[in-house]
Amino acid sequence: MIEEGLDFDCEGAHRFPALESFAWIGTLHYDYTPTPLHTWWGCINWSKLRTLNLGRGKATELFFTDMTGHLNGLKHLSLFVDMFRPDRVGSEDEALNIFSAFLRAIEGLEILRLVGPGLSVIVPTILSCHAQTLETLSFQYTGDEPPWTGDMCMDVLGQAPKLLGLTVGMGASKLEGNWSSTRKVWTPEAKYESMTLT
Repeated sequence: MIEEGLDFDCEGAHRFPALESFAWIGTLHYDYTPTPLHTWWGCINWSKLRTLNLGRGKATELFFTDMTGHLNGLKHLSLFVDMFRPDRVGSEDEALNIFSAFLRAIEGLEILRLVGPGLSVIVPTILSCHAQTLETLSFQYTGDEPPWTGDMCMDVLGQAPKLLGLTVGMGASKLEGNWSSTRKVWTPEAKYESMTLT
């Protein structure tokens, strides 16, 4: 677990064994830039990583491009996606292609928690890559977003049969469903009807 800066070299004692979990829990907002990312590749064996939590650090196109293909066994991913904000540089299609390539290289995510602006555009990509394995899906929007509709929720619930938790936070409100505490077999309609808005 790294709590603040990532300034280290890759010589001797700074080489790390294969990690199963990596979490950034610092109070700093960390932006992933080329030098630290390339340092990480030289110091850490990512092949066994199952959990990656980047906290409030902003993952951009650079992060997703550099990490694509290195996290194939990942099961739990939590991060701030900073690619789909309205004032971004570059096209939305290009950003979607980069994000899609990253997700497709992962064999079967079970837990996905994303924070950031404009996340609605990546929902179809998430479902096309991991609908059959997702158990928990969470979005926390940071921009001005239109609220999720019943159709959007039903689309997710209908395509992700193993989903036991869905959370959509927008501003001060949160739409949430949790179906893990019961053995009941839930239909997508029953799941949707049980969701609460706070």
